[in-house]
Amino acid sequence: MDGEVGRLFGFEAEYREDLHFIPMAIRYRLDLAGWKFSLESWQRISAADRFGLLATPVTPEGLRAFGAELHRLLAGLGVPPPAPAPPSLPAAWGPDEVPEAVRSACGLAGIVLPEGRWSALAEIRRYALLKLSRSRHGGGKFKAACEEFGVG
Repeated sequence: MDGEVGRLFGFEAEYREDLHFIPMAIRYRLDLAGWKFSLESWQRISAADRFGLLATPVTPEGLRAFGAELHRLLAGLGVPPPAPAPPSLPAAWGPDEVPEAVRSACGLAGIVLPEGRWSALAEIRRYALLKLSRSRHGGGKFKAACEEFGVG
């Protein structure tokens, strides 16, 4: 897995100080594990512990460690654990075909996705674009992510 799953993207710059919003790399882990997690719960975790969670590797062992640490932290705060949800499968943002939500968001943003560019993106970047394309709050972030990733 590439090194970007342990860091913030440029379009997440306002999170850099304390990770007060759930960064894509954490959302990625939650989706792979099949957990729903509220922003309120995330913000109850200390900034130092948020950064620790961001540093866990995205491997089967790393995801287990991430889950165990997240559950431990939440239990210590008296917060219920993440709710189970169907896990997102990497095929949803796979390299073979640009998801319709991404195509649509590109169209709305006036972005032309060059042939082959989607498949050349790192998996975490494809995931981020898919999540932002589906978000009702992600319009500006979608365009910023496209610019950062050299799309369009």
